[in-house]
Amino acid sequence: MTVWPDLKDESFKAGAFRIATYIAWWILMFRLSGAIVLVMSLMTYTSYQFKQLQSYFITLANIFQQDLSQLEKERKYEEALKIGIKLHVDVISVTRKLVTTCNVSYGGEIIVNVIVIATIMIRLANEDRNLTNILASVQIALTVLGITGFYMWTLGDITLEAD
Repeated sequence: MTVWPDLKDESFKAGAFRIATYIAWWILMFRLSGAIVLVMSLMTYTSYQFKQLQSYFITLANIFQQDLSQLEKERKYEEALKIGIKLHVDVISVTRKLVTTCNVSYGGEIIVNVIVIATIMIRLANEDRNLTNILASVQIALTVLGITGFYMWTLGDITLEAD
């Protein structure tokens, strides 16, 4: 809520200012939401790259179950292993670039989420306890916890698959 215009002010200037404020607010919200979605998409993409790489290395054992001579099996395994190592280097390179690119976003998201949760706790302690206030606070808290959980889940997958 802005200081000006007053809620009872229905002049053209007040209405235009309210519209401009809402437009500016939604532009900021779309940019922030877009950044969060982009970072989460990149994290999910990287996580699945590691999962695909892991499944590639698991399928290398199938080479020794083929009907080939031992020398051909070893040569085929060696070629596939070289490809797997190159893929692993590529995935590690992508991960380093992702960390470099999104490092500020990760830290900023966690700081904002902690501040929002602290603000909600203060708000719940100081406001009237009616159903509307509690439901609004619970909705915001669940959203923040969901976003934080998704960040932790995806980054945990990347860490687990990278091992």
